[in-house]
Amino acid sequence: MDFSIALAELDFIDAIRDWGRSPHSQALWLQGNYQENYSANANTIAAKVITTVRDMAIPFLGFFFIRDDDDYQEDLQRRTSSPCKGQEEAMAVDFIYSLIRQLINQLPCKVKLSGKNWRKRFKILDGSLQTCKVALRILEELLDHAPATLLIIIDGVEQVERSEGEALVAEVLQLLQRITTDSNERVIKVLYTTAGPSDALEDLDEDFLEIVEASEGRPKHMKGRLEILEELHFDSDSMEED
Repeated sequence: MDFSIALAELDFIDAIRDWGRSPHSQALWLQGNYQENYSANANTIAAKVITTVRDMAIPFLGFFFIRDDDDYQEDLQRRTSSPCKGQEEAMAVDFIYSLIRQLINQLPCKVKLSGKNWRKRFKILDGSLQTCKVALRILEELLDHAPATLLIIIDGVEQVERSEGEALVAEVLQLLQRITTDSNERVIKVLYTTAGPSDALEDLDEDFLEIVEASEGRPKHMKGRLEILEELHFDSDSMEED
């Protein structure tokens, strides 16, 4: 695939390639720098990874925490304005709801959402933080039926930290850690990208999460350390090996 408009540090490129080609479940955190107009932002890399896996028809879930997009925020408020107190809380609720919606669309055709009062449980989800315990349980059960290979790309979790939504996001990350670590029947890979540090990610098990940090300074201070992110290929066949 052509990634000619995205620049990335060599360490980031190597880490993504290893993450994509590995046949094993794992998690990777690319910790970028918080700098405006920085063409090597980790969220740009996350978007390019999503483009690649979509074109390769590899099942994936993707979510971007977006704080400064007016259109997204208006749509977000329409969906969650009544029960939610603030922007960060609404984003946290939207996060878990989005993962559920995407995962349902990724379920194999043979999986039927029958029994366990699915219809009744979905009706409980009113967009409030208080009902997200139910949403978290639904997400966990749906992940038990995930495709044999599933990639999960999440950008910007640091944007909801120190807010009402922080605890919910942390619970989702802990769930993904458990599912990925305990996954024997399927390959689940998680990619986190942030602009700077994240308390929720730092609380995850070091044995579970590989961390690659950006170099200090702006791109002009990293001459020789940036490379065009292009022809990033994920070997979908190798993901299915033992």
